Amino acid sequence: MNKIFLLAPLTLACAAAHTQSGLHISGTVDAAVQHVRGSGDSRTGLASGGNATSKLIIRGTEDLGDGLQAGFWLESGFYADDGTFAPINVKNQPHVTGSAGGGLSFDRKAIVTLKNAWGTLQGGRDWSPTYETFTGKFDPFGVSIGIGLNYAGSNNPNGIRVSNSIAYVSPLLANSLSFKLQHWFGEGSGDKYGSGDGVRLNYAKGPMMVEASFASTNLQGGSAVYRNMGANYNFGTTTVSFNFNHDQQALIKTEGWLLGLRQQIGTNEIRASYSATENDGVNKPKGSKIAVGYVHNLSKRTALYGTAAYLKNRNGGSFTAVNFKTLPNRSMTGLEVGLRHNF
Repeated sequence: MNKIFLLAPLTLACAAAHTQSGLHISGTVDAAVQHVRGSGDSRTGLASGGNATSKLIIRGTEDLGDGLQAGFWLESGFYADDGTFAPINVKNQPHVTGSAGGGLSFDRKAIVTLKNAWGTLQGGRDWSPTYETFTGKFDPFGVSIGIGLNYAGSNNPNGIRVSNSIAYVSPLLANSLSFKLQHWFGEGSGDKYGSGDGVRLNYAKGPMMVEASFASTNLQGGSAVYRNMGANYNFGTTTVSFNFNHDQQALIKTEGWLLGLRQQIGTNEIRASYSATENDGVNKPKGSKIAVGYVHNLSKRTALYGTAAYLKNRNGGSFTAVNFKTLPNRSMTGLEVGLRHNF
């Protein structure tokens, strides 16, 4: 009995230390049989990330006292169909790629943070301010890289993630407002090439969310400027969303919009979207896309899913999805059925 009383304080001390810091490993493995057809050609095979991007996440936090918390987040995307890791643009420049896949890289996120009641400071590779507004929050297929995702409306090299960045993320203000300020360094030839700035503003209260973002990156011979806004409203089991984006690189301007729907049916979900895009090239090329998907949740972690999409080009447009080439003015169809597991 005396030994039990002697061990009790040590047990409590270990438990207290454990609550002050933690290390977590999680992620997603997602693979789907995918068939796409267009321009007289077709492709059938196993693809990765049709419902959610396959990824490995290592993250941790430490309580420093007085409300101050340090943390880190390392997130690596990989392809479940062949086991390779995703490539990464390390200098925020369109032609510079740090790895071509095959070797481990934390391409999705690699940040260290310091957080208190006044907000969060972070440094490293992270989402650009415009990404969540473009797809992450307002596209029903926004957490995937499958045929449903609306990537046709952007050609901005830093519309998704930026390397060498520093950022400030505000706490929630007045129970509804928040913002993110971010700067990134190109660290390449010249002082400004690949460097840029961005901001994201978010209003969320009750069932409604509205967000707007802006980013600009210095490139050779000009700059890439990206503006977008999004909104959604949750009616309970139904969420409708809208997104508009304006993207300009040098003399090429691209604009697009998306209307989305997510419908809960018990523990399962229907996803649908219609999107359109146009740029100011010769004849003003246009493209439109409709996507419909169904997610059948086998548990909280595991789901079966299917997605179908149809993309149509006009006025010389050759917009595409999942890196499948289409000739100008040709259409593309796609179908995928897959299994996703979160761990």
